[in-house]
Amino acid sequence: MRGWSPYAWALVVTLVLPALAVGIGWLVLPHHVESGQCEGIGFGCVPNPADGLLIVAMIIGIPVCLAAAAISCIVIAIAQAARRHRERRVEA
Repeated sequence: MRGWSPYAWALVVTLVLPALAVGIGWLVLPHHVESGQCEGIGFGCVPNPADGLLIVAMIIGIPVCLAAAAISCIVIAIAQAARRHRERRVEA
């Protein structure tokens, strides 16, 4: 099971923690806009801060987090393969 532990840590750091941060941000940020502004998207209206966070997270955060998760898992796989290869060369 030792081989899966680095992947689990990488996925927690790159996917779970950012999702948790967005969830907490959504709970903490106001769910209404300032008076004098219409709420929504389009025609000069603005989303409330909580919904704005979700929009930014979907457009920017998800692709960045998925790319970071993929890159980290690839790096871990390469490092583990190199370690196994070195261990086999030492034994031989």
